Amino acid sequence: MIVVKCGVLYQNYLAYNAEYAAIYYPIFWFGVMFYPLSHYLYTYGHKWLSVYSHMALHVIATFGSCILYLGDIPGGNRLLMV
Repeated sequence: MIVVKCGVLYQNYLAYNAEYAAIYYPIFWFGVMFYPLSHYLYTYGHKWLSVYSHMALHVIATFGSCILYLGDIPGGNRLLMV
């Protein structure tokens, strides 16, 4: 979970000046909203709806990431430069 959180924070940091940031952020955050929903559903015994909600989180957030990476991301290769 720590690696996932660090990756998400870093991607959102890089996306700030990206070409498609205005499209990425709403899609990404819409997907993230499924995370608390999945916990809520699981808590109240709706295990399969919880699974589908968590899957929706991944599908929607990944769709947002794909859109983000279609455009230019200034400094996106910074860690690859030696």
